[in-house]
Amino acid sequence: MVKWIVEVRDKERISELSQFGNIVYQSKYLNVVGIEAPKSQIKALKNHSNVVSVKISREGNYQPITI
Repeated sequence: MVKWIVEVRDKERISELSQFGNIVYQSKYLNVVGIEAPKSQIKALKNHSNVVSVKISREGNYQPITI
């Protein structure tokens, strides 16, 4: 399992992403969620209609999302 930072279009539809892995974080202010999922699911996750971008999470590093 790998932790991913996912930018979404609509925060109301985040529950749909649980089919790809565990949702471990949801930002209160940005349309960003953290998902723990296997690498094999990432292609399908990137192609989901609610996903804008996906990148791998790195602990201990500042990871800005450009909106």
